[in-house]
Amino acid sequence: DKYSDYDLVELVQDEDGWIPWKATKDSVCPVSENTLVRFRLCNKTVDVRYAGHAYWDETPGTPFRVEAYKVVE
Repeated sequence: DKYSDYDLVELVQDEDGWIPWKATKDSVCPVSENTLVRFRLCNKTVDVRYAGHAYWDETPGTPFRVEAYKVVE
């Protein structure tokens, strides 16, 4: 197994269904890039778009980093 127990983080939804996202420099998209997702960005904007069109990593200086998301059904 290439992952140890401390590498696995359970992402828990809040009462409104948002899954918090804490980006690192190596973060990758947690869902398929073609998944429609509602994002709450670090600049507090909420947007809906495909997951592949978001900054999931810790991109310096961008106000468009994901801080929480939920999949649009």
